[in-house]
Amino acid sequence: MLAKCRAHLSEAGESYWQHFRFAAGVGLMLLAAAVACIIHALVPGCCTRTASRTVDELGRLFRERHALTTVLGETSGVLTLVGLAALTLPAWATLLIAPANPLSSAIAALSIAVPATYLWTNPQLEPVD
Repeated sequence: MLAKCRAHLSEAGESYWQHFRFAAGVGLMLLAAAVACIIHALVPGCCTRTASRTVDELGRLFRERHALTTVLGETSGVLTLVGLAALTLPAWATLLIAPANPLSSAIAALSIAVPATYLWTNPQLEPVD
């Protein structure tokens, strides 16, 4: 396996950490496009072009592998939403630990307010400056 990893990194012309950054960035962008599609399915006025814009940027990234920083900047709006939503996961996990606790329910409900407010103020998830 180690030989295959070295061969792949050599073929890509990248160090381990360069490759890690690229692959993790692509994975997060794919996740972000999926989240945008689900939001659009639920609320058709939101994220009307977010997923297609993100997929276009992914296509650009595979053609211009060196443009990772620029492409991540162009998709920063949807990546920010995914990050904010990920930060709510511990609060939601408290519902699994203490499902009947009203405080856990209140904390979980309040935790979703931050990503929801971000989406409300940036419904097309335009890039963040």
